[in-house]
Amino acid sequence: MSILLHYLNTVLIFGILGTGLNLAAGTGGLLNLGHASLAGVGAYTSVLLVMRAGWPWAPAVLAGGALAALFGGLVGAVTLRLRGDYFAIATLGFGVVMHEIFSNWIDVTRGNMGIPGIPAPEVLGYAFRGSHQQALLLAAMLAVVFLIVTRLVHSPWGWTLRAVRDDEYAAAALGKPVLAVRVQAAVLSAFFAGVAGAAQAFYVRYIDPLQFSLNLMVYVLVAVIFGGLGNYRGTLLGAAVFVGLQQGLPYLGLPPSIVGAGQQALFSLALLLLMLFRPRGLLPETRPLSTPAATTSSSGASAR
Repeated sequence: MSILLHYLNTVLIFGILGTGLNLAAGTGGLLNLGHASLAGVGAYTSVLLVMRAGWPWAPAVLAGGALAALFGGLVGAVTLRLRGDYFAIATLGFGVVMHEIFSNWIDVTRGNMGIPGIPAPEVLGYAFRGSHQQALLLAAMLAVVFLIVTRLVHSPWGWTLRAVRDDEYAAAALGKPVLAVRVQAAVLSAFFAGVAGAAQAFYVRYIDPLQFSLNLMVYVLVAVIFGGLGNYRGTLLGAAVFVGLQQGLPYLGLPPSIVGAGQQALFSLALLLLMLFRPRGLLPETRPLSTPAATTSSSGASAR
């Protein structure tokens, strides 16, 4: 039962992290390769506020998300004028810099020694100590994030973000604030990354820089691609499939020396099959036949 609970809790955390990434990369077309480092910002901030400043868990998590959002906004304001691969490379550089800070700012992060003994999350005097209680808390966090993001992407702001993704020059010609919308998407995505990092830290009860390295970035990106860029239910499905592939092999009785290579081979095979048969993911992004703006325009034309 503990194995299944660990699987469920990992899927929930990946769901939060992937939903934030999908907002930027799927709906916004912004491949932020520093997303995992932003999760690290949220994790370290929330843990340090709880353990050293005595903050309650919930405000500390929100503060971690807010600081990650600030970093995301600053990086976005500087790099979002870049296009395509150049933006991805710039955010990858940010991720490398943050990993070096996590590893070498010993007085604050304890570097590669990590921070052990993180207390269990506590809300209104109730401590979520066991895996069952943590699952309920993580599910509630994911539900809130999912609700916020789905409401956003189906709002006029979300349609503007899609328009900028699909053709930024046409969107600019129509008077849409292209850079502002992109920065807003980067800020929101970073906030959810910070919250996911905090969730990870308080679930595992230990953090170190390796938890937020490029490996995590690759894992969450693969999970989002599995599910389908731009589809948020697909993100949850992709997280479930990816975590299942990741955690399933060690329980098949294979030698440890084979498990690591087997995981990489399995991921590669799964991605290859996906690109061949479902190139847009297991649940591709779906769009209505007309946007709200188009519907309004056509209605006005009919009236005339």
